[in-house]
Amino acid sequence: MRHYFTYPNGRSSISHTGLQYNLLVATEARRLNLPRAAGLVKLHIKFHVPQETGNILGRANVVGISLEGLAYYREEQIAGATIERQVDGQNPRVEVEIHCSE
Repeated sequence: MRHYFTYPNGRSSISHTGLQYNLLVATEARRLNLPRAAGLVKLHIKFHVPQETGNILGRANVVGISLEGLAYYREEQIAGATIERQVDGQNPRVEVEIHCSE
């Protein structure tokens, strides 16, 4: 996730790596047949990382952007979010819970 954004000409855009990550998230969301929330949502994002370093807020932003259009229609639907980091060198992963207020 370190190379998700690029900054050509001082403007941020999604890098090639970022687009690949978005495609991976989209593929997994389709496999799970996730319905899209129409109302407000609250996200709980839990990172299981090999070591306790890195920008957790930046990582959460990447996850939120990747779920837009898949789990909810637009970013403005996010009413709140909680973020956790846990060290897990054996099984690094990201877990996302989406709570709908519909």
